[in-house]
Amino acid sequence: MMSSPVARSSSTSGCRPSGGSTRRTAERRHPMLHPFLRALRPLTLAAALCGVAAPSCMSLPESGTPTLSTNPRDWREDVIYQLLTDRFANGDPSNDFGVHPGNPARYHGGDWKGLEDRLDYIESLGVTALWISPVVKNVETDASIDGYHGYWAQDLTQTNPHFGDIASLRRLVRSCHDRGIKVIVDIVTNHMGQLFYYDINQNGVPDIQISESGPNGKPPGNPVTPLPVVHITEYDPDYDPRGIQSRTSLGEAGPAPVVFIYDPAANKMPAQPAILQEARAYHRRGRVVNYDAVVGRRCEDNLEQPCSCTTGPKEACPDCSPGMACVDYFDQTVTGDFPGGLKDVATELPEVRTAMIDAYARWVEETDIDGFRIDTLKHVEHGFWREFVPGVRRRLAAQGKNNFLIFGESFDGDDTRTGSYTRPGELDGVFYFAQKYQVFDDIFKRRPHGPARKARDLWLARPNN
Repeated sequence: MMSSPVARSSSTSGCRPSGGSTRRTAERRHPMLHPFLRALRPLTLAAALCGVAAPSCMSLPESGTPTLSTNPRDWREDVIYQLLTDRFANGDPSNDFGVHPGNPARYHGGDWKGLEDRLDYIESLGVTALWISPVVKNVETDASIDGYHGYWAQDLTQTNPHFGDIASLRRLVRSCHDRGIKVIVDIVTNHMGQLFYYDINQNGVPDIQISESGPNGKPPGNPVTPLPVVHITEYDPDYDPRGIQSRTSLGEAGPAPVVFIYDPAANKMPAQPAILQEARAYHRRGRVVNYDAVVGRRCEDNLEQPCSCTTGPKEACPDCSPGMACVDYFDQTVTGDFPGGLKDVATELPEVRTAMIDAYARWVEETDIDGFRIDTLKHVEHGFWREFVPGVRRRLAAQGKNNFLIFGESFDGDDTRTGSYTRPGELDGVFYFAQKYQVFDDIFKRRPHGPARKARDLWLARPNN
């Protein structure tokens, strides 16, 4: 059990409203961010580290579709309990296919019926909001590891059959609401599961490892001694800002073809919605290898537009829109695949944005859930959130669903960067990972331990704690 990890401002909407980096900075005060940052409450590391959707054509049954409701209770007063559905309780043995309870990397059998059956226990803990793992259909398994956690989405229009059908999810939400418990669903917009490979050697099959010895087999200026062998996997090659390149015996041969996998046993099938079946819906630059690699400055609302400012990340740029800022641009962080072959979605495309808004709003319409926790915030270009969050809110508000919480995870030690996602019209709150970096890492993880006064200083820096 944990207290609510998000903070709220005094906005009349009910709330005012990213994984890995070792960046840590002292608090940088900013007139647009300071009220939010001061209001943030500490979050335990355990809770912090415990860290999709369907379009209008999603194939969900219409019967039983709930009327949307609003719980007006202030989210700051809620006690949020997070759990992985697969690891909590098995209430329906009929969906226990591919279950291996003794193997931590495989499905264990937990489902929504199990959660519903244990609501007496959850309520006895004082829980007033239940945060569950992603509900959509995932890649079944990859490299002997299952998608039990929910972050390997394959079909954003279907429920994960390991957890139940749409009717069982509706029953869980309804049962929670009958007890005054809100329901939050974890969602992902940054990436999809391992649904394609880069055919680097153009042989038409996915090679786990390709070996080569440098350009044309020889190092520059030395026609005799080859370079050390380089190993590349076509499932998860290292980041290339140009896009992953194909190679032949003559050297590079242009962008590597993208081949979507058809493997029903592993549920590596055509993605849904349909836009995600197109190569252009992904950045195709390979796996992030340096989360802190700054490649220049960009306007905050348009990361494809370079800035000319040079004096600081919050300095206004003459070539940025009014009110925008010039910020460091972490190219790999925003456009790179997640390690493990999780393909980075091109969320700057209008068609992708429309599909994501429609998909996630549809899940709320079908189940009457009360909030989203968003995974990997900082790995999506910032402009997406300025369209996604208001788009979802407007659609739900038109149907009577208000006070809908949207908070997320920006795994970063920079207060200013993390807090930037909570400007007006964006998220209600973010996890306080500055505490993780500046307290846990700097004090307890260091050998020898760092000065404990860093925890005191971090606390005192926020007078409204």
